[in-house]
Amino acid sequence: MPTTSSTEIQILRHQDPATGHQLTRVQFRGWQVDISGTTISLPQHTLTAGQTPIDLAVCLDAARTLIQGPRRPAPSPPRSAPLPPPIDHNATVAAVLAEARTVAATHWHPTLCDIYECTSTAWTASGMRVGYATLTRALRAALPEGMRLIAFNDAATRDDICSFFDRAISLLDTPPTALNRGVA
Repeated sequence: MPTTSSTEIQILRHQDPATGHQLTRVQFRGWQVDISGTTISLPQHTLTAGQTPIDLAVCLDAARTLIQGPRRPAPSPPRSAPLPPPIDHNATVAAVLAEARTVAATHWHPTLCDIYECTSTAWTASGMRVGYATLTRALRAALPEGMRLIAFNDAATRDDICSFFDRAISLLDTPPTALNRGVA
């Protein structure tokens, strides 16, 4: 694409003989456009050899720049919102597990809505305020030693699952070294 020198663009002020309004004429390589207020018009014009549509586009762009003014730099991005206050981690985990217990009390089934599904439903409903792995870690801490979570689920009753959620909640404030941990 050819380069354009701003010295080739001419800006002239004149009065429209028909209306008496002040006009600005922008000329570039044989093309002319008139500006009246915020309106750009192309006066009747005879094409001459060497005039190109690219030159007309440069002329129109110069006229638009005169109307709109120089480009302003993009605004700086907005400041990020202040961080929310820190969450009480154990209280949040306990709230999600309590909700999971409520789900289990009405929907738990060893294969259709197991302990993972109850926990996931409560986690999603809470807005995922804590990591899912944090919830499963809290559940595994409540397992009998050497037991897997899914094995516990498969051998349990609905009442066992609800009691299990209660146990996991009660152990949240217990130091990790004192917990009798299940296996992953």
